[in-house]
Amino acid sequence: MFGKLDIFWPNGPMETYELTGRNVAVGRSPGNDIVLDSPAVSRYHVTFTFDDEGNAFITDLGSVNGTYIDSRRLEPDRPYRLSGHEEIMIGDLRLIYHPPQEPEEVAKSTVTIEDTGYEATTTVVTDRVGFSVVPEATNVRVTPGTHSRLTITVQNLGDETGRFALDLSGPSTEWVRPDRRDMSIAPGEQAHVVLDIRPPRRTDLLPDRYPVNLVVYPLSHPDKTVRVEIGIEVGSYHAFRMTPAWPAPDKDIFPVLLENLGNVPLPLQVSGYDPRNRRAVTCRPDSVVLAPGQQVVVHAKVHKRRWLDLVRGASGGSIVVLAQAQNASGFVAAIPVRRR
Repeated sequence: MFGKLDIFWPNGPMETYELTGRNVAVGRSPGNDIVLDSPAVSRYHVTFTFDDEGNAFITDLGSVNGTYIDSRRLEPDRPYRLSGHEEIMIGDLRLIYHPPQEPEEVAKSTVTIEDTGYEATTTVVTDRVGFSVVPEATNVRVTPGTHSRLTITVQNLGDETGRFALDLSGPSTEWVRPDRRDMSIAPGEQAHVVLDIRPPRRTDLLPDRYPVNLVVYPLSHPDKTVRVEIGIEVGSYHAFRMTPAWPAPDKDIFPVLLENLGNVPLPLQVSGYDPRNRRAVTCRPDSVVLAPGQQVVVHAKVHKRRWLDLVRGASGGSIVVLAQAQNASGFVAAIPVRRR
């Protein structure tokens, strides 16, 4: 197996697909390996390919709406290597690629034994402690709204069966949960603790490294502890909402609320137009940079073009307000606004 692909639909549901072949086609057409029934997705949108070394690549197939990796648009027909857990946008769908989980960074783990002050970059084996703690990795990258898992292996190096406890501390403990906190381990045997890592989609959870400190100790000797620090690399995500905002200060003004629901700043250019082309529309402000969680009300004002508007009442009807992202994604959102 070559990993899995999480697909997040705009209205909330998530689907997960196991990637079992070296070439996986994704698009709207029934001929794809993964079919995404969305008008924003091209008939043949992208392919995922895997080489003999297990490296993963994604290629945009000249799609209409493009493919974005962490807000950067891919060049068509040019493979892009995936390291894992990137945010992939195709149309209005968000994808997260998860590579196969393999212990890659055990040798880099830093472990501290409190009663000796000993630090090592490999598995700790000492008579004074009598057990070892080995994390599957010391850094995990995950995007808010998705999840990842990390296995911690505890081995009893003593001559008697022991009971061991695990404690967590750090700013990420509210969304890092172990599947168990105590275990009984026979001499020479191992026990595994799986950490379920689920950072929420919150505007105040900014992209950064969030440490979680694991402390493992035998219940018979709680003073003999082994500490392991795991770094949770939280990635960025993008979400945006645009809705009418009433009441209006004037009959020729259409207020619109812009809200950044992502965890990175969002630069926007705002404009408007009259579908009947009878009025000019100006927006104030016409450009804005929204901080994560920030809301701004834009006033779209209509201006009569012709004397005929005075007779036909051009101040009524509706207009369309557009917001275009001024970043690598370049997305455009539109909303019709009608006079109440």
